[in-house]
Amino acid sequence: MRRSFKKAAGVTKCTSFIRAKYLSIKQAQAREVTLVVLGPGDLFGETALVENTKRSVTAVAAEDNTQLVVLDRANFLFMVQQRPQFALSVIRTLCQNLRDPSRSGNCRK
Repeated sequence: MRRSFKKAAGVTKCTSFIRAKYLSIKQAQAREVTLVVLGPGDLFGETALVENTKRSVTAVAAEDNTQLVVLDRANFLFMVQQRPQFALSVIRTLCQNLRDPSRSGNCRK
């Protein structure tokens, strides 16, 4: 499902492929900290769906008209089971995040 988000709108409960514009991954501490900025083609939220847990960070649209392809857990699992290329792209993202934790926003500063 494609969705469009306005600047500063939070994106929750999904995994998304960014179609256009940019998204900031933020962590609330004493003050909000931007951990990484993702752009077109990037995937985020996959770890929470694979592990069936809450996200540890918040995704926020960095620009108006940020377009995402949004998947809930049921659709995510369907895509992983039915589309090997989708599953490989998720695995590739997880591997990249293991090599460079700052890319995923999962790093602790």
